[in-house]
Amino acid sequence: MLINARDLCWFLAGILCTLAGTAVLRAWLRRVRAAGKSPAIARPSLIIGALIVVFAIVLFVWLMSAGPPAGIGDASMSAPAMADAPPASPSPSASSKPSASKSAAGKSSAKAHATSSAPAVTSARAPGGGCYPSAVVLSLFSSQSEYRKGQDPEFDLYAVSTGSGTCSFNVSPAKLHVVVMSAGRIIWDSADCTKGSASQVAWLSRGVPAQESVTWNRSISLPGCETLATAARAGTYQVQARSASVDSPTRTFKLAG
Repeated sequence: MLINARDLCWFLAGILCTLAGTAVLRAWLRRVRAAGKSPAIARPSLIIGALIVVFAIVLFVWLMSAGPPAGIGDASMSAPAMADAPPASPSPSASSKPSASKSAAGKSSAKAHATSSAPAVTSARAPGGGCYPSAVVLSLFSSQSEYRKGQDPEFDLYAVSTGSGTCSFNVSPAKLHVVVMSAGRIIWDSADCTKGSASQVAWLSRGVPAQESVTWNRSISLPGCETLATAARAGTYQVQARSASVDSPTRTFKLAG
């Protein structure tokens, strides 16, 4: 506990009052003894001296016990007390109900999400026997990511049904074709120089792919089988499989010089 200047002054004042009362009492006692007064006369003087000492002690105790004026120190003490006080924990009844409701809401939301994200099993067969476009997935893969000079790029095409039942899908070179692009511009299309029937039906079952292969001879052509260049320059190219209603993701490959 720290003692400020005001408390120290009151403390010294109390001590001085006590010493002064004690000195007065001792002086009176000496005078009484020196005069040889009778005990009847000395008793009042003794009582008066004792009262002075008691008054000094009471004054000293009162001064020491009296705190600072009201309003001083309360604010300074209340802030640390509030800072040191532990945070009030919520009652179990108040906290358990919201958490239970949130948990129930999370479970119902997850259940709804799982129900909505699960693919519905529907028939892939459209009226007439053909496949719905939404039920067919096209994929294309190149045999290599880079081809040396003299190597012709080869691509494998896969058509897969995702619906139930069987449906027909045209995999003829005129309908299921491959395009090669340079900077997004088509420079070769496998359908430009197709020959034979324009209809070649494959019956697709769910999860069973129909496969076709296409080779690019590096030429640059136009529709009608018009050749602009017999050999494409070295560089990076893009390739994609396309049909009348479905396209595959685009892939990238390189031609080395």
